[in-house]
Amino acid sequence: MPQDSPLCSKCQSLGLAAWLQQPNYDKTYMDQEYWHIDWLGDSTTPPSHLDAACALCPIVRDGAKWASPGASIYLTAFPPGALYQTAEDDSIAFGISWDGRVCSTLLELEEPDTSKSCAPPVAGRLIDSNRVNFPLICQWLQECFQTHGPACSTTWRGAVDNLKVIDCATRNIIVAPPNSNYVALSYLWGPQSAAQRAEKINHDRLTGPLIPRVVEDALVATTALGIPYLWVDKYCINQTASAEKDRLIRQMDKIYDGAAVTLIAAHGVDAEAGLPGVSVPRVRQSTLTIGNRVFLPVTDPLAEVKRSKWATRAWTYQEGLLSRRRLIFTPSVVYFQCHASYSAENIATPTPCLPLRDESYFYADVFPTIRLGSTLRDVHERITDYTVRELSFDADALNAIRGIFKRYEAAGVFHLWGLPFRTASGVGVEVTVGEREVVRDVAGALCWFTHSPGREKRREGFPSWSWTGWKDLGQVVVWWAPRYRFSLTPVDERLDLEVWVLEERDGDGEGRVGLREYVQRVQAGADFTDFKQEMVIQGRCAPCRVVNKFLVEGDLPPQFAPERVSSFKVPVVGVPEDQYASLVDVYGDSLVLVYCGCRIAGRNKSSYEITFCILGRRGLDMKEHERVGAVSVAVGKKDEAVGRKGYLGAEELRAAVRYIEERWETRDFTLW
Repeated sequence: MPQDSPLCSKCQSLGLAAWLQQPNYDKTYMDQEYWHIDWLGDSTTPPSHLDAACALCPIVRDGAKWASPGASIYLTAFPPGALYQTAEDDSIAFGISWDGRVCSTLLELEEPDTSKSCAPPVAGRLIDSNRVNFPLICQWLQECFQTHGPACSTTWRGAVDNLKVIDCATRNIIVAPPNSNYVALSYLWGPQSAAQRAEKINHDRLTGPLIPRVVEDALVATTALGIPYLWVDKYCINQTASAEKDRLIRQMDKIYDGAAVTLIAAHGVDAEAGLPGVSVPRVRQSTLTIGNRVFLPVTDPLAEVKRSKWATRAWTYQEGLLSRRRLIFTPSVVYFQCHASYSAENIATPTPCLPLRDESYFYADVFPTIRLGSTLRDVHERITDYTVRELSFDADALNAIRGIFKRYEAAGVFHLWGLPFRTASGVGVEVTVGEREVVRDVAGALCWFTHSPGREKRREGFPSWSWTGWKDLGQVVVWWAPRYRFSLTPVDERLDLEVWVLEERDGDGEGRVGLREYVQRVQAGADFTDFKQEMVIQGRCAPCRVVNKFLVEGDLPPQFAPERVSSFKVPVVGVPEDQYASLVDVYGDSLVLVYCGCRIAGRNKSSYEITFCILGRRGLDMKEHERVGAVSVAVGKKDEAVGRKGYLGAEELRAAVRYIEERWETRDFTLW
């Protein structure tokens, strides 16, 4: 019989052995997925009782290091079957939880004798710290290939033209044979040494002393999976051939979607870190023995991936999302997720993989469970997630998310240099939205803002009116109607913006292109880069002066007076909130408010938000302006309980709109 692991006095007082006998929890709470045993402190100030000689304390410490700063840490009990969405069972497992999630579990070690009827439906599995269990991974892939059907099939019909791959057997770089299986690699290039920068890459064969360790490991892994070809961007795209590079960057969605599986190196800071379990060892597992049962700590891979350098880079974001199947190599384990299931080396289940579900307290997902481009709403989340990531080269601001935007085109979502707008009412729906609604989408997107204003810096080569024109944005919010379930209401269509894209026309100067024509041209094969970065808008405007982040002076409707509104926000990009007065030094008296629209929200459509863009002129041309910021005026139903201010009724809303129509002038602005 195994000997109990040594525990400190605090951990002994938790009574884990008694919990295993199940007298300490009420069966009426079995519909809950977990319940707390005891509070263990918080992640900022770990409990003082942590004892290195205790078997449980290091497990608590290692689990707590993945928690958010200041989060409360709890020791938790749960039935594994409920948490992992498998068969019902009455067994108990333990976990470390914070922020409402069980993010590190103690699963009972799988029994060699599988005939035991009391075996839990989910158990921990010991793994070799030096070698990945490739036969097990092949089982995961085969289950997906054979049973998941359309859920995990490729989105695109037709392969990428002249896609080059590495033949793992010969190391030759060849054009992929028709209908061939290949593996894609997502990894970090990292800082390049002088020798690497000077390296002349052979695009016919993988040779030379500078082949990164991660590529060598990927060749080993691809061969072990029984797949003949490997795609690696550095070797399969000629980085010095601009036409080839641009052609393939435009098809990143097809390249990763077409891969049988993508290997993700969520380890280390560069290409020399390799793949853990192939050429570098992994973190050794520890165990905890209680009575005659042995438990194994299992960390949620999402915690490891989120803290990885891989998860901070802009290019890797779309690589993971565009892939149908992913094998993530973390410092401790290999994790698998497709569009229908997930699994990990250190988890033993009755079937090779566990089903995904939209919400879970553990192993919810490393990647979104909704397939990329299958809804209109989540394009906002994709932009929000992307803008906090790092780019080495500003010129890649849109290239690194271009594949994601390409995927959304099938759902009727297009973009102007990163600003999304709809042309269809839903995925798989033939009904197109009206011209006015398309324009209102662009008008709403022009009022994007960031939660941490002031630290942004101008990004050259991109327009001021798009989030792509700024770096160090942090988390950006693009007012995207499907995401926020509001409608841009035609309170008065005469106030709607007019929007045109500009293009150079041979012998005819500059030409305006309407949004519908723009979409038709893109659908016919044009690219957003075929159009200029300038946009022309026509709308109602009035001079203004920005006083602070809560106040703009100008000829605003009296209905928008501070005592009447719920909220008045003035997010200005690139200027700290306490320095708004400096805007006059930059723009003089050229600042104007341009009416962008009214949103209706709320269950009873009783909340309104009126939005404006702030534009400023830097040049001598009266029509050349840049986007300075946005203004949102929120009014809603009176609710004394939360201290909200007045309710703007429909008549008052119309009166405010009439005020803008009668007193503000209509002007054209060229935004750059």
